[in-house]
Amino acid sequence: REIHRSVRAPFARETAQKLTPALERIFGKGIVSHAINVRTREDPNIVVVVNGMRWFTALLMVLEFVNGIVLYVTAPVEVRHARRTNPQNTEKADEANVTLEEFKKRERRRTERDIPKIGAHSDYTIVNDTNDLGNLRKKVFEFCDAKLCRLIRR
Repeated sequence: REIHRSVRAPFARETAQKLTPALERIFGKGIVSHAINVRTREDPNIVVVVNGMRWFTALLMVLEFVNGIVLYVTAPVEVRHARRTNPQNTEKADEANVTLEEFKKRERRRTERDIPKIGAHSDYTIVNDTNDLGNLRKKVFEFCDAKLCRLIRR
């Protein structure tokens, strides 16, 4: 998203999926993860959130953090498709009319392939399979109690 903002281009999943492979062809494998890692080491903030990890190299980067924790939030493909094609979802307007089959096809793209592997190596998983925001909040608080509070109490 940062690159999209920098070049004043609207964010679209289609271009986002092509961006990391293009950068890796030019600068080498793992360049985006490396850039994030360098940035987090320079940042004085205690907590850094990496949202939307799509590359196994990003997982390896987070695991290098002193207190790196990987939270994997997932949902069945049908639920994710329904959310993406909801007319009220303005995050990725290019997906409003995507069929379930096309959505599944997009999930086989290079940028999506590592996601289940990242989930398998996560410290904690939340299955967000309902549209109940209260239920999601409850699960997030359970994660905080289980994983984050132990770091804060040190």
